[in-house]
Amino acid sequence: MNPAAALETALQQASDTANAALEAAKAARIELEKFFGTEAGRKFPLNAQGEMLRAAANTYNAARTAANEAQDALFVFKHPDAD
Repeated sequence: MNPAAALETALQQASDTANAALEAAKAARIELEKFFGTEAGRKFPLNAQGEMLRAAANTYNAARTAANEAQDALFVFKHPDAD
């Protein structure tokens, strides 16, 4: 594989992986919110619930940023003259 094709493949894989991480983080956040609506979830102290929800939100935001950056890198590689 030539270097340009290898780079494009790597960028595409990074984008795909970041998007999968974004979907997994979103699902985890939703399931966490559902869990805290259950009897077992309500037994967690409120500060622990808040910390877990904050961590889930931060994970989602980091995954979203990674997905956006990976997509930007791939776009710039494919369209180096685009503004």
